[in-house]
Amino acid sequence: VDISPETRDLLSHYLFSVGAQPTATASGAAALEQFRSDPTAFDLVILDRQLDGMSGAECVREIRSMSTSVLIVGFTGDLSNIEEFERAGLDCILTKPLNKQRLANE
Repeated sequence: VDISPETRDLLSHYLFSVGAQPTATASGAAALEQFRSDPTAFDLVILDRQLDGMSGAECVREIRSMSTSVLIVGFTGDLSNIEEFERAGLDCILTKPLNKQRLANE
């Protein structure tokens, strides 16, 4: 989940190249709608801290209320004031920019 189409395309490409079947959305609301429709269809959620209409932390809390087993990765270029994002229930944080090797290894 990222508001930047370029970031969504890049992450989707990276994930597809390692055998994943990514679903990309531009907003937290769209991500929650897809997740609610079938929470078991997702093994991993990668989302930015700043989303349209809600914060990444709010989106993480909503996803966690539906599933405690899905891996949730925060993805941000701004590590200032990151505490709320971390406390919301992230499993880890990746920083931008990201390349395919780092995504596969981390």
